[in-house]
Amino acid sequence: MRVEVKTFATLREITGGLIHYIDVSEGSTLRDVLEELFRRYPSLRDEILDENGDLKTGYRLLVNGREALHIGGLDIEVREGDVIALFPPIAGG
Repeated sequence: MRVEVKTFATLREITGGLIHYIDVSEGSTLRDVLEELFRRYPSLRDEILDENGDLKTGYRLLVNGREALHIGGLDIEVREGDVIALFPPIAGG
């Protein structure tokens, strides 16, 4: 099964591009998708996860446009064709 992962801003610099296609098995979770992404880009893990394995404050992870933390967190099941978007903290002035 294939899902699409989009990275933005500084995360795009780490991963080398905007769109990544991740192949995972049926029954996989959002955490499984991230683990595959971390295998490809090891420095991404420390960038977005804290020491407990949770998303660091300020980072946003959306699944099909919905905030992952509001629909079950990193342990939600992903499905074929899901689009996952990962945003770093945004600052401005």
